[in-house]
Amino acid sequence: MMSSADAVWLLGETRGSPMTISTVLWLDGPVDVDVLRERVEEREVARRPAFRQRIVAPRVPGGLPRWLDTQVDLDEHLSVVDLPPPGEHALLEARCSLERSTPLDPDRPRWHSTVYQGYARNGTAIHTRLHHSLGDGTSLMRLVRSLCDDQGLAAEPDGGRRSPAGRWPGHRTSSPR
Repeated sequence: MMSSADAVWLLGETRGSPMTISTVLWLDGPVDVDVLRERVEEREVARRPAFRQRIVAPRVPGGLPRWLDTQVDLDEHLSVVDLPPPGEHALLEARCSLERSTPLDPDRPRWHSTVYQGYARNGTAIHTRLHHSLGDGTSLMRLVRSLCDDQGLAAEPDGGRRSPAGRWPGHRTSSPR
């Protein structure tokens, strides 16, 4: 069963005001999307029940919503978008704004990440959203950091040298406005 505090976020949600939190991770280079998918599966879906549960209505009027285990198809939760050159910041902001104003699908676990390839020419931006009933801003930042803590996600640069262990090249995090 969902906690009362988490249920409040569902009750406050409207079509025009989705109760989601989001962050954007900017990277100076490309990302190996297959490695990202593996990390999301191993570090988030496998370890965090809410990432594989959808929210269902209360069984009785006035009751609390509950969590229901469901099968997770990463293709429904992880999208890849190629930004047209030169991958301008204004375009990324507009796309992230549109995503943030769109409610997450209530028939699936309520989280989604979009990988924007070609940001700032050869960079990548990853926009991650989750419903506030799954966590707060601190939780979201922990999630992003858990995906960034080892080598392997950054695609191999042309020179064949990887960034130092523990970091994606040039990663910065920020909550979008």
